[in-house]
Amino acid sequence: MSVHNGELFLGEAVNSILNQTFTDFEFLIFDDCSTDNTLKILQSYDDPRIRIIINEKNIGLTESLNKGIAIARGDFIARMDADDISLPSRFEKQVKFLQDKPHIAALGVWKELIDESGRCFFQEKLPTDPEIIHYALLIGNCFTHPSMMFRREAVIKVGCYQNRAGKYAQDYDLWLRLSHSYDLANLSEFLIQYRVHSGQASTKKLRVQTKTALCYRKIAAKERIKIGETLNRRMIHGPNWLERRLAAPGTLGQYYLYTGLTYERMGNKNFAFQILLSGLIESPFATKIWMLLLDKTILSRLRLEKRKALSWYAHRIASLFRRF
Repeated sequence: MSVHNGELFLGEAVNSILNQTFTDFEFLIFDDCSTDNTLKILQSYDDPRIRIIINEKNIGLTESLNKGIAIARGDFIARMDADDISLPSRFEKQVKFLQDKPHIAALGVWKELIDESGRCFFQEKLPTDPEIIHYALLIGNCFTHPSMMFRREAVIKVGCYQNRAGKYAQDYDLWLRLSHSYDLANLSEFLIQYRVHSGQASTKKLRVQTKTALCYRKIAAKERIKIGETLNRRMIHGPNWLERRLAAPGTLGQYYLYTGLTYERMGNKNFAFQILLSGLIESPFATKIWMLLLDKTILSRLRLEKRKALSWYAHRIASLFRRF
């Protein structure tokens, strides 16, 4: 775990690791030059499994994680963030899975989305089959970073975390590079609670993350072709103009839609509305975005029958665009 000014939820995150049913681990926590009470909170724990490393200067997530990989003494490394919660059996079930399936290099889990108070407002399932994940990674990220457990040796072989295209999506780049030589999977159990709060999301970050992720996908596609894999046009070149306007998977419009839906489910309707508006500018042919926005304005005043009729016509129009 690397933390910078994470005092707000840090105690819950640390306690969730210390309370794991699998107890044979070391807990490396990097304080990346925090200026709040982060270090004080960490030093209040009296548990021999915790090793606190204080960075002399703020080096960011990528370098902190690579330092952790270098000094870790275990064969398996688990990731954790300072604002999330690992459920008690997470480590136990991930360790058993990796021990039973030596061909799997990295393993995630399904996640529950929680708000600032810890209330679960949505459960998200991710693909579990390694073969499906292998190709799905060229469309979008299939993993939740703080849920991952991976083999230290495999990650070192592929060069650990890197910032080849910027400081974002370094985890996605790592999974892509691992996928060239190893299988990756997700456990079909909800074993982590991923916290969503206002400090996480911004339209600017979404745009940069999407651009960076697309760069990593194109690099990965070239590597896959070199080793003889057959890929379709979308995997090689990324989404075309129409796919971006339709908010197809892996596009910025889709991430705006996902983020908007997340905040809608959480109950932050005003912020969700702003995100969806940004999504509509990016993807003006996206039926789902239109319907969500209209549902909050015009459609909310109509009877159910008329709302269903308008929804049907909107989907029909969108299907015409998809045929081209």
